[in-house]
Amino acid sequence: MDNAEFVAQWFEQVWCPPRNADAIDEMLAADCRLFGIRGDEPINRDGFRLVWEQFVRAFPDLSIKMLDAVSDGERCTFRARVEGIHGKGPFAFEGGGIVTIRGGKIVESHETWDFFALLAQLGAVSADALDRLLAESAATES
Repeated sequence: MDNAEFVAQWFEQVWCPPRNADAIDEMLAADCRLFGIRGDEPINRDGFRLVWEQFVRAFPDLSIKMLDAVSDGERCTFRARVEGIHGKGPFAFEGGGIVTIRGGKIVESHETWDFFALLAQLGAVSADALDRLLAESAATES
């Protein structure tokens, strides 16, 4: 299995129902460094498990499907789509990242997810909040 297939398998087993929690330990190194999942600081496998538990509790039918991937040596660059349903209805957003795999485990990742789109779809922020912020900034600089 190449690294693109490995990452696709990660999303399928860990993030798509009926999730396999054991896959976290099987596919993720204990001392991994995962960036972009929670704030600026990297998290390890235990930190990932906490974030994962929060997400699957908040969004029980959440799934992540890989859309595109390119493998090069130990690294895989991917783009993926997240879909689910929350009390306010269905949501969908995308993200991407670079994953490093060594010895059959993810050892590092740098990911970016469009959480603004998620928050806007859930009504937690106004969909035009960025436009308003940019307009206000431009007005104060004039």
